[in-house]
Amino acid sequence: MFCFDSFFDNSALGVPFHIFTPFACIFCTVYTLLSGLRGVVWADTLQSAFMFSAVVILIFIGVWNAGGIANVVDIADRGSRLHIFNFDPSPFTRNSAWMLYIGTLFLAMYNSCTNPAIIQRYLSLPNYSQTKIVVITTATATLGILSLAILLGLVIYATYYNCDPGLSKGFAAQNELVPFFVVDIGRNIPGVTGLFLAGILSAALSTMSTVVNTISGTTSEDLIKPLLRRKLTDSQMNLCIKSVVTVFGLIITAAVFGLNTSGGVFQLYRTSVSLTSGMIVFIFTFGIFYNRANTKGAIIGSLVGILVTVTLGLGNQAAITSGQIKYIHKVITVEGCPGNLTQSLGLNATTVGYNGYETPVTFADDVPYPFRISFNLTTTIGVIVSLIVGCLVSHFTEPEKLLDENLIIPQIRTKKPILPGYDVVPSKELKQITTVPKSGVT
Repeated sequence: MFCFDSFFDNSALGVPFHIFTPFACIFCTVYTLLSGLRGVVWADTLQSAFMFSAVVILIFIGVWNAGGIANVVDIADRGSRLHIFNFDPSPFTRNSAWMLYIGTLFLAMYNSCTNPAIIQRYLSLPNYSQTKIVVITTATATLGILSLAILLGLVIYATYYNCDPGLSKGFAAQNELVPFFVVDIGRNIPGVTGLFLAGILSAALSTMSTVVNTISGTTSEDLIKPLLRRKLTDSQMNLCIKSVVTVFGLIITAAVFGLNTSGGVFQLYRTSVSLTSGMIVFIFTFGIFYNRANTKGAIIGSLVGILVTVTLGLGNQAAITSGQIKYIHKVITVEGCPGNLTQSLGLNATTVGYNGYETPVTFADDVPYPFRISFNLTTTIGVIVSLIVGCLVSHFTEPEKLLDENLIIPQIRTKKPILPGYDVVPSKELKQITTVPKSGVT
């Protein structure tokens, strides 16, 4: 949706963001309502094809115009845009290679291993072998689209490295740079602008349909169904889920009008997700990797972890909003632009920004040091704090009386491993796990 705003502000379609987006949300709600999980999955498949096609074609055209991939990399390196080996150990650096790798690892664990939308798709598959194939395919596709996005950024920089559109065109936000690039190259190549619009529309619809479908199923099964006195039939349950889909679709559509698309979209997204993702990753890893884990440890660890992440995230965002934390952008210039733009644009210099390897951050003296920690580490800190607290609480309290060792990793099990072709059946005392043939209990 952020792309919608920038795309329309560039007059690519001449349709305002807050007029087009509600119609897109309503359309997404309707096809999610009518198609269900199978339809959403197939729609996501087709939309993914549009996304990849749009990005690949834009990169190909950009690399061709820039004089080849080697020239793109050389320009990016001279402009200090490549931070692959920037292993600055300071946690107060906004972006460095090691914190991006670690932060992305924990967010990937959240997205691929604990996200209800992903788990729902895993559970819909007929067997474990197909689930593993889907996990590997999803991870490969995610790595691919992220790599393409990075390469597209380098291509756009190589295209405008000596005539930055943000300065020469007076963009209100840097989020408009990609749409400007699309419209710019689309003047000479028919269909490129439409393909890009299809790509970002596919990405937005795919995300919304997945979220709405997952939330509706979870809400109906875990919140509504237990409150009802009588058991619903399949048709009644289906009607309940569709009703919840409609409600959530309308809520998202209405929320569009309160969306603020200015500012750092990537950092805002990472910070928002980090507020709860650390707690969710902790709950799963705590129960799987620690055989003394109990309910008290899980609850207290979760509460402490989410308190820490919310404090860090909101404190950091508040300091940024008030101007106590400022990020100095990389060097940009208009030296290569045609004509003398310095006076016409009211610029004091043709080149502005920091021409160095890292991205400097300035802090006001009264900003507490915890609020200075990079947003990339919020999820990691939340998981670590929750694990420490959860393990300590579980260690000094009584362990759970019932333990199904089939739910923890094999390396810490005390009973015999479950043999292939056997099911796990608890004994009468429910204190040990026995194995029986799948044909039945004898």
